[in-house]
Amino acid sequence: MDAERSPEAQLTGLLNKLSGCEFAAGTANYLKQLRASGGLVLADLKGADGATSFFGSISIDRSTGITAHNLAHEYWHRVQLDHIISEGGWPAWAGARLVNSLVGHGGFGPLDEKAEAFGNVVSSRCGID
Repeated sequence: MDAERSPEAQLTGLLNKLSGCEFAAGTANYLKQLRASGGLVLADLKGADGATSFFGSISIDRSTGITAHNLAHEYWHRVQLDHIISEGGWPAWAGARLVNSLVGHGGFGPLDEKAEAFGNVVSSRCGID
């Protein structure tokens, strides 16, 4: 991303680019709505590119995380949250997150593998990052 622009401007520009990609337009629109409601924020995550909270808020690192891949990765965690909660409620989501942290390597588990794959597809299909 352009280091001369503010992180907020970089995020806006990236969301606009993603909106122009047919494959990621729905993702971008969802993330824009989430941002407008305060559910997508830029933060200093001290080493992590992005994070999705237990309740679904997305934080993106303001210095390293503003990429199509990272936005798509965290968006996919929101998709997972919505699906798991609709099937089994909040206890199922808590269990899924626990299993993800225990089974994964360094906190990178099955939920992250799916989210990482989606991030790769978005980045590749849209030619961004």
